[in-house]
Amino acid sequence: MSYTLLPSEELQSLAPELVAASRVIKNNDDLWYVKYKKSTVDEEKRDFLAHLLGKDICNIAEVKLLSGFEHTEIKTLLNLDADSTQQNTFLVRLGGSYRIDELPNKTLEKAVATELVYSVWIRRRDTHSMNRVYLEGIPIFFDHQTAFLGEPGDAHSTMFFRHNPDHGHPAFWRIKVIPNSEKMDTLRARNVPENEKAYHYINDKDKFLEEIEISVNAVKRVGESDLIPHIKAAGFSEGMVETINNFLKVNLLTLESDVEQMKEILFRP
Repeated sequence: MSYTLLPSEELQSLAPELVAASRVIKNNDDLWYVKYKKSTVDEEKRDFLAHLLGKDICNIAEVKLLSGFEHTEIKTLLNLDADSTQQNTFLVRLGGSYRIDELPNKTLEKAVATELVYSVWIRRRDTHSMNRVYLEGIPIFFDHQTAFLGEPGDAHSTMFFRHNPDHGHPAFWRIKVIPNSEKMDTLRARNVPENEKAYHYINDKDKFLEEIEISVNAVKRVGESDLIPHIKAAGFSEGMVETINNFLKVNLLTLESDVEQMKEILFRP
């Protein structure tokens, strides 16, 4: 498997928000952002698990963990520093490389509803626009380092929804209704005041509320299945497998009341 840098003209077309980035690579027809952050613990596992559990119900970007050979190749290609390892370096599929027919959710209301309900279940707090791209007006999301007990203090919904000082927390989540004729795009959603980065855009409030109920049931179907093989596949230690499984099963029991808390926040002024 051989990776190459994505030419700047392709990057401008597919991901103008990343034009200044130097970590977008391609492998045949697959396009990836190389995510690398020093001193992280299990971040690659949490991102991968979020993809594994959500890929059939959410517009969630694919995550790929690297073999030793792939990591060495990419580390050399991008001239990453010595702190880059297989654990803190992994791939996230470029949102702009998707086709609409690949996405589970092809309407705006359904896409937003599933992202938010799924995020409540796994306790992914930072659903802001820097962690989202738009494909023909439909959102695709990524980044799950806060989920799956990445921030243990947010395990209980009371703390998860508590007030916090910036747009990276659920207390700032808001729904913004835009006209049917209007399509949101990635750059526009990001080029806003800080508090508006927590906005989620829809066209129809009633339809969105219907999709929330459908999303709750979809997440329940996932959560009621055997999650342990997926948690193990993400590479968590034996002790963490049971801990994360229990965390997700408990959150499933409170999902409906948690979503009610979420809805109350979403429609605040």
